[in-house]
Formats: sequence, structure tokens, C-alpha cells
Amino acid sequence: MTVPAQSDSAPASSQSSGRSAQKRRTRRALVDAAAQLVAEGVVPTVAQAAERADVSRATAYRYFPTQGSLLVHVSTPLEDLRRVLERADDQDAVHRVELIVRAIAAWCYDNRTVLFELTRAMAEISDEGLDADRMRHRQYWIDEALLPVRDRLTDEAYARLFGALTLFVGPEPIAVIQSVSRLPRDEAIESLAWAATTLVRAQLDQSGIR
Repeated sequence: MTVPAQSDSAPASSQSSGRSAQKRRTRRALVDAAAQLVAEGVVPTVAQAAERADVSRATAYRYFPTQGSLLVHVSTPLEDLRRVLERADDQDAVHRVELIVRAIAAWCYDNRTVLFELTRAMAEISDEGLDADRMRHRQYWIDEALLPVRDRLTDEAYARLFGALTLFVGPEPIAVIQSVSRLPRDEAIESLAWAATTLVRAQLDQSGIR
């Protein structure tokens, strides 16, 4: 009996999965390298991040064409937020919003020095797409958190809730709490999470969604 020869190449799906994983690792290495440099007081260029991450400049620029696009990713813990939502109940929008608000607030608190340097640096960078990139990141995470109820809310109700939740995502609410209420870190995060989830519950109740 002739035994069919085994192919030396992996299945296409396996190869694609491997490439995707490698791309995620490379991107994460560049972002982590940039974050290290910021923590050291250096606002990194793409080339500096590439050198620290031991990645070629050509490869680094494929992931981050401009310094601004790199700094936006440093100031937003994308991979951490993905893991947060992976642990959430896919059908519980209230819980998903709570997790995202808590995760972003905690990161902002714990990286205040980095955020200050990044905000200052990004204000000096001439990059027309920079602010749009920052906003898209916030929009994405709010959309992801509300995904279970998106099709159950009217467009008007969704837009209203989405707009309200933008007040709780990002470094701005942390700055306000610190300067006005002066709540300790954990109490401030608790306050933000409570306010955000209260809004979600109120909209769901108003829309008759249980």
C-alpha cells in the first residue's frame, strides 16, 4: 500500500494564524519598547522604538507610519483591553462597559507620568490624523462594550448613550476627578464605573431591554 506523502508546508489556515500571531507580537514589541522609552523620559520616534524592540526600521514603519500613530497606541492599552473584553459575558453590556471603564481608568491612573509626556508630545506633532486616531480608539471600545445591545436600541438611543459614555473613557475624567473631587485612586475608579453603568442601565430600562 502506498502511503501518501505528507506536505512539508502547514495548512493555509495554520500559516495565516501564525502570521497573525507574529504580527501581533511585533506590534506589541514596538509599543512596549516605545512605552519603556517614554517612562525613561524619551518621547520616541518610530526608529527609536524599532531599535529598542530589535525590529528593523522598515518593518516598524509598516506598523506605524508616523510618530503620532505610534504614540497613540502607547497611550491606549489596546491588547490589555482586548483581554478584558474576552473575559466579559458576551451578552452583558453593563458588565462590559464597567470592565472597559475600570481598565482604562486604572491604566490612566497608573501611567499618569507617561500620559503627561505623551499628551505634551502629541500636541507638538504636526499630524492631521492624530486626533482622529485617538478618537477612533475610544469609539471602538465603547462600540465593543455596547455590542450586545446595539441592534436592540434605536439609533437615537444608541447615539445618546454612546455620547454619554465618552465622558468616562480616557484620561480626561481622571484629570477632573483629581483636580475637583480629589478622590483616592480606587474610589475614583469606583465612581466612574458606577456612573457609567448607571447610565447604561437607565437607557436599557427606558428602552424596555432586560
